[in-house]
Amino acid sequence: MKSRAGHRFVNLVGLSAQIAGKMASHSVRKLFSSAQHHSMARSEMLHEIGSELARTLGEMKGAAMKVGQIASQMKDLFPEEIAHELEILQKHAPPMDYAVIAECIKTELGEEPDTLFAEFEPSPCAAASIGQVHRACLHSGERVVVKVQYPGVRESCESDLKHLKRLFSLIGLLKLDERMLNDVFDEVRRTLLAELDYEMEAQNLLLFRDYYANDPSVIIPRFFQRYSSRCVLTMSEEAGCGLKEVDTLGLTAEQINQIGKRLFRLIFEQIFDLQALHADPHPGNFAIQTDGRLVLYDFGAVKRLSDQISEDFKALIYAVFSRDGPAIDRVLFRRGVRRPESGDLPTSFYDHFVDLVLEFFSEDEPFDFAESTWHKRFVKLLTGRLWEGVTYFQATRESVHIDRVFTGQYWNLVQLGVQASLREDLARYAPLPAATDAAMLVSESRSARSGGGGAVTAKPDNRGLSGNDDTE
Repeated sequence: MKSRAGHRFVNLVGLSAQIAGKMASHSVRKLFSSAQHHSMARSEMLHEIGSELARTLGEMKGAAMKVGQIASQMKDLFPEEIAHELEILQKHAPPMDYAVIAECIKTELGEEPDTLFAEFEPSPCAAASIGQVHRACLHSGERVVVKVQYPGVRESCESDLKHLKRLFSLIGLLKLDERMLNDVFDEVRRTLLAELDYEMEAQNLLLFRDYYANDPSVIIPRFFQRYSSRCVLTMSEEAGCGLKEVDTLGLTAEQINQIGKRLFRLIFEQIFDLQALHADPHPGNFAIQTDGRLVLYDFGAVKRLSDQISEDFKALIYAVFSRDGPAIDRVLFRRGVRRPESGDLPTSFYDHFVDLVLEFFSEDEPFDFAESTWHKRFVKLLTGRLWEGVTYFQATRESVHIDRVFTGQYWNLVQLGVQASLREDLARYAPLPAATDAAMLVSESRSARSGGGGAVTAKPDNRGLSGNDDTE
């Protein structure tokens, strides 16, 4: 184990040195080149860095690869060239040798795969950051998939994250300040620790299977306890086409739109009704069957939500749709997103964010994900406006998960080319103000602010201020 940990450390140190060397060399050449040549050289350098990151992190798997996957999803907070190269970590991962997998199964379940199962395919059907999946057949004839955790991942988790965080911080690849970088790595750590416990994942699987039992549009695999442990998880095989290959099914545009709506509705029903969020929106965790039904995979990253979180999120949505700045502020204070010690904000601070949200949930026409530039405008606004109030805000445990799910599903719908209105689906779970109510609330809000010095003066509500009513 020490040898493996030492090897991973050497890989990360070597990667850091290699990237730092490329950046230093580029800085020197910059002094002797034209602006155009410098721009081209910088782009080439970033592609090389991204390629080396993808290769090294993919080979290392575990926390290292998970960080690379999340980084590739940060399309507008990460250099474009690097994000592009890291996308390979989303598409596939280098598999582990079958001999290693067979030894893991024997250690965990007491028998070799060829004895335990009637059939066991040596080549994996999927490989990810912390484990890979093999198709198999039980002696009863049932077709199953067996998820096997890579050896040593749990032990290397903390060390990998520490060194990768130092790498990103030192070379400044992410366009994030130190606080946000800490938030990203804290979220990755919590997610990894949850995903590494397959017994907990089995409980999550049973929870979701029970919730969707009477929903014909969603399929949740069955769990086989006899063939499972903390590091091995056996489920029924529920075949489907990956989101990136849906065009091979020959579905109509309307069917694709309905699939997109169903994907996004998962968020609403899980936050407001189930109160447990399938918190890894990686496209590989969803599949579509030929009849359009949606299959959900991988329940390692599930975030349990309290009643208070669900109610606060409803209140926030109502305030946004009402364009009620003080009400938005009150909810953000209550959830701890607004720092307790922070002062008042200008009354117009939330206006542009509200405009973008309402555009996303427009009543007038379907949102066109295929041609969407919404994410670019949001990030531009985020970096232009929110940094003015960076001392007013902070990430919380639930906000990191919810943001990740919304962002991930947004990109899934972009990939599918969906055109759909999502407002009606949202309104099923979070009551929205009628047009007359919204107008009245806006009028009252403006009237209240007119004597308030032109600032949002919502008073903090200390209930759940730091998210302590959250349940893991």
